[in-house]
Amino acid sequence: MIFFSDFEFSHAGYVSFDISSLTVNSSTSFDPTHSGFVLQRREVQDQQNTSICPLDFKLNSAVFTFQDLSHAFNKSYPVTHPGMNSLFFVNCNGEGESFVTTEGRAELYNMDDGTTRNYLSAGLTHLPFLYFFSSFIYLRFLGFWIKNKRCFHGIHLLMGGLLLMNYVQLICAAADLYFVKVTGTPHGFDGLFYIFQLIRTVLLFTVITLIGTGWCLWKPYLEECEIVILMFVIIVQVWANVDSILIWKFDGPYNIYRERWTYSSTSLDIICCFVIFVPIVLSVISLKKNREADANAAMNLVRLCLFGIVVFLYVLFTRFLVRGLFPAWMNYGVQEISILVVCVVMFFIFRPLDHEDDDKKAVQISPSSYFSVRVSSSFS
Repeated sequence: MIFFSDFEFSHAGYVSFDISSLTVNSSTSFDPTHSGFVLQRREVQDQQNTSICPLDFKLNSAVFTFQDLSHAFNKSYPVTHPGMNSLFFVNCNGEGESFVTTEGRAELYNMDDGTTRNYLSAGLTHLPFLYFFSSFIYLRFLGFWIKNKRCFHGIHLLMGGLLLMNYVQLICAAADLYFVKVTGTPHGFDGLFYIFQLIRTVLLFTVITLIGTGWCLWKPYLEECEIVILMFVIIVQVWANVDSILIWKFDGPYNIYRERWTYSSTSLDIICCFVIFVPIVLSVISLKKNREADANAAMNLVRLCLFGIVVFLYVLFTRFLVRGLFPAWMNYGVQEISILVVCVVMFFIFRPLDHEDDDKKAVQISPSSYFSVRVSSSFS
């Protein structure tokens, strides 16, 4: 069996094949009824009997066999079992004894109103509007952030950049899904989506890590260990996102590394989610030591603890609880809403202050408790 694609069909789902040529090389007699394409529902994949040809398995839907194929072939088939299905090519004529080469095109789609083809899975139909609406929220958020006349530091500029990347990434995602829905191809927006998704994710984790260290908030520099943690977070997030891009770029029937890349990307992302709590915990410990001597340290401790709780809930919710609980479009929607909530809370807690308030509240922790390594910042 060779996997081609997953697709969620509605009650008006179709599979269309346009095959231009077929070549069979077999050392034994070739039975065309044991070679063809089959749709397999996700809920019955674990029930597949390996001793039976998938084309003969009664719980599968055999789309067509090569018995129906002469030379050129162009035909559409209605889907009998709506829901999530996987399209496979199957050749049961003996492993290593027959080789089938075919050229053509397969299309999986649902019919909207009986006349318009919709090439998005049924569970993703609402996503283009959802992404576009979310991008509008980030655009308004960014406008409000830019119009803020209060004292900006380096961390606030990075937070503004995060809002901009959220907006651009969601616009690319909406355009990608819209063109797939209408034409079946993303017209290059899929590449832009993955590029800006990488930038957004790396920037989000960078901002969380820097806020956890207190950079530009109550100290103007980073410790040596904090620099190492920051570099680790950036490198791991780039690696995890590149793995997801490789899954997209080389996806298809011959991607034997799909499962390995998926596991690698998920594992790296979860590791990074735990690492970002290290600077938060270290800063909490340091602020607790200084809160008795400085009232501002106590206030910063409360802000940082609240921020740590929000980040913990974000990681718990998006990485562990949400997956598999909702339909596909709701799952993506919950992910975006979670990021938006984190941004709103984070931007409110660490919003720019007036110059007078900033001079009072931005307190440096005693340098004796830190390493001598520092980095430049716009702290004033």
